[in-house]
Amino acid sequence: MAETHLVPAKSLGEALGTLLQTVGSGADLDNLRALLCQAVSQLAPLPGETRTKQQNAAFQAIVAGLKRFSSGRLLWRGRPSFMSADLLRDLRVEAESLSGRATRAAGHHFHPGSIQANAFSVSEQLTKLMEEVSPGSLPTGVASFVYYFAAGDGIPPHLDTNMFSLNVLLMLEHCYVQHPSHLVLYEDAAEPRRLLLKPGEIVIFDGSALVHAREKLKEGERISILTVGFSPKAARL
Repeated sequence: MAETHLVPAKSLGEALGTLLQTVGSGADLDNLRALLCQAVSQLAPLPGETRTKQQNAAFQAIVAGLKRFSSGRLLWRGRPSFMSADLLRDLRVEAESLSGRATRAAGHHFHPGSIQANAFSVSEQLTKLMEEVSPGSLPTGVASFVYYFAAGDGIPPHLDTNMFSLNVLLMLEHCYVQHPSHLVLYEDAAEPRRLLLKPGEIVIFDGSALVHAREKLKEGERISILTVGFSPKAARL
């Protein structure tokens, strides 16, 4: 059997970074994103999982290439002062009212935001926070409720679409008995970062360049979140 020689992740990452910078926009960029999503879903290990040396090298190359395009990191986490109990309640009520009509997708359900979510997505308070976190960013006007209803629900490692180049993720509700599901961020290919968010807490990250996932839910667990898209000032993946 022929010996397998691994190309250094740095070299592959540089090549991928160059490709990202030259692919342009439109259909070509969408196709490249789809290919990367397929790749990272198979290559990125969830906490507790292992991958082969070849898989690890390939994933490290993808992360390195994405970092040449943007920071590929968590930009902000916390509960902003404008996230009052009343605002959180209104968003949760709207999410619950729409959950019965949510569309099933792989590992989750989703429904476009309605009056409360759409108003929040372009609100002065959120826009001001985003200006502090990512100067020049603008709301895309896209807000979506995401639901994880049952044991086994979850989303494998992936990248977001252009509508969520900057992803504002708000935890609305998380019910669990023990060993709760975490949001997983791959800021560093070698060690994924697990985040357990409280209701009302927000994380902001570069969804189009930071690989992220939702761990599978356990029995008796339920999650509702709101995701809001922003577009960065500079063109990104």
